[in-house]
Amino acid sequence: MGLVLIITSLFSRVSASMRLIIMALMSVLFIGWVDIRLLAFYLAYVAMVYVFARIICILKNARTVVFASCIVLCILPFVAVRMIPVGHFVFIIGLAFALLRGVDTLFYSYYTGEKVSLLAFFNFMMFVPTFTAGPVFRFRDFDRACKTFTKLTFADFVEAIKRIIRGLFKTIVVVHVFMQVFGHFSAEGGSINLPVSFLLIVCSYLILYFNLDGYSDIAIAVGRLYGFIVPENFKQPWCAASFTQFWRSWHRTVSDWIREHVFILLHNKKLGRWQSAGAMVVVMAVMGLWHDFSIPVVLVATFYLGGLLAVENILGLSAPKRKWTALRVIRCLSVNFLFGVNTLIFITDIYTVQSIIRGFFRF
Repeated sequence: MGLVLIITSLFSRVSASMRLIIMALMSVLFIGWVDIRLLAFYLAYVAMVYVFARIICILKNARTVVFASCIVLCILPFVAVRMIPVGHFVFIIGLAFALLRGVDTLFYSYYTGEKVSLLAFFNFMMFVPTFTAGPVFRFRDFDRACKTFTKLTFADFVEAIKRIIRGLFKTIVVVHVFMQVFGHFSAEGGSINLPVSFLLIVCSYLILYFNLDGYSDIAIAVGRLYGFIVPENFKQPWCAASFTQFWRSWHRTVSDWIREHVFILLHNKKLGRWQSAGAMVVVMAVMGLWHDFSIPVVLVATFYLGGLLAVENILGLSAPKRKWTALRVIRCLSVNFLFGVNTLIFITDIYTVQSIIRGFFRF
């Protein structure tokens, strides 16, 4: 797909609209090749969201009620797939990220009142590099990029290939090495002690980081070959001295999306410190539900991650000084380690997590 778009970019007579048509056809062929049921589902989902966006633009009265109703209807397929075992009847991947793109488009229609281009919207929803994972585009940014594709230079091409190789190395080699270490030491079960618990949490953190960051590298590089500047997803999260800063650096496009679209309801209200802390807990609860409907994930996201953010906000620790001091280093290590504890629920089962936590009390 990237090769076809590179070739078309060499011919000045190929318009932006023609490139979008080529992209749309290639996406349909590729997704249909993966699974025809997957393609059928997404064609229906894209059509539904597009109709909602057009309705929101056209309406003059009761726009807020219709907008809220369309958001709920846009979320329902995601909730249904998460709650109902679909087995082999429906094959759906990437719906969590399709939901983010769909809701963002509805927000765009509601707050700008502008007509959504069908061709741009279709490619936005079916954009293969970020189809199943991040980084997350905003529709306004994607639509702007569709009108003027960024010219691909030879230097850009070389850098994109290098970044794809780095991404593959992270997701295949580095993640595999840390998985082997994690599997070896976590197998000790009841004999896990303090040093081993620390090691396992560090491995868990690095497994999740290199897996997500490696895929982001691939998506950003392939997107560049398409002629798009895909937003960066990670920005040195280990340098974050507070959880507020951390979430602006770790999987930042998803964090920003959830904060922006949930907090938009409070946009015109001045929040006190305690109200702001409560809002942060709500945001992390939404984040947990978006990741998984399982009880451990939702509880950890709401009460552990949300609680840490809330306490930090109440104590006024969310915006530390940028100057590097010994205290800042300690805070950076503490923030990343506490987040590392949370990553265990994504790497292993709940019983192993319990063994690792109990290991902190064995010297």
